Amino acid sequence: MNWSRFKFYCNEVRRLLARGEDVIPAFESAKSSVLSKEFGPEINPQEIQASILTDLKNENYTNEEVKKALEIYDGIDVSELVHKPARIRRVGIYIGYLTFMYFVLSSIYFVYVIPQTVSMFETMKITAPESFIWFVNNWATILVIVMAFLVGAFLVSRVVKEIFEYKKGVEKSIIYRFILPKRIKSRFERIVSLIQLPLHIAKNKNDGINDHIIEYYQAEKYSSKEISDSLSILINENISHLILHSEAYMRRIYVVISILVILSIYEFVSSAYAPLFVMGGVL
Repeated sequence: MNWSRFKFYCNEVRRLLARGEDVIPAFESAKSSVLSKEFGPEINPQEIQASILTDLKNENYTNEEVKKALEIYDGIDVSELVHKPARIRRVGIYIGYLTFMYFVLSSIYFVYVIPQTVSMFETMKITAPESFIWFVNNWATILVIVMAFLVGAFLVSRVVKEIFEYKKGVEKSIIYRFILPKRIKSRFERIVSLIQLPLHIAKNKNDGINDHIIEYYQAEKYSSKEISDSLSILINENISHLILHSEAYMRRIYVVISILVILSIYEFVSSAYAPLFVMGGVL
């Protein structure tokens, strides 16, 4: 997310509009400005900032409406929007590493250890332990189940990470729609609606979600700066709750898959040592 560049565009386009330029040329001039390169890479088209700028250019806003929206956006504190929760990123990395290691180790065991052990039992004409036979017959199912949970947890962590990048389309994913808890989704959608609110305020129309806020700003004759300050507080408050809910959810997922992996490793180890005890007794 490049909010610094977005802020530059807000300030620069306002300046150009005040000099009498039209909306589209003003945006094009700001984008090609030498200064724009000083504020990091170009905004990703999938991010909400790009969507806001595109709407202001292409949705028939008047110059005054564009200036009002940009003035509000320019004053919003984006420090929390820039923040990406480190704990959520770490959990995603841990899950990815755990998935990779589990797949590699289990594959080595199933490809090299099991066939050799079965061959030894057949050569020595010894009856294998029941636990080992059960594991040999069911190892593929166990591997598929555990890997499905691990990969699913990793994909969930990716979606949660994308939520904090405020990308378009994240709400259309299957994981977002059917797996994420309602309290995470409601907070995310609330934040997005608040970020988009200046677009509706500039056009002096309701958005169906924050009508009460818009009506209050209008009734109390809030200035653009006062709206910016108020929205900053609302956005940052909702982000704080979103972080708490997301971290708690990812912790629960990590605990569940850790228990699942530990249980599968226990089966793995017990099945591996059972043949050794049998062979040791025979020898």
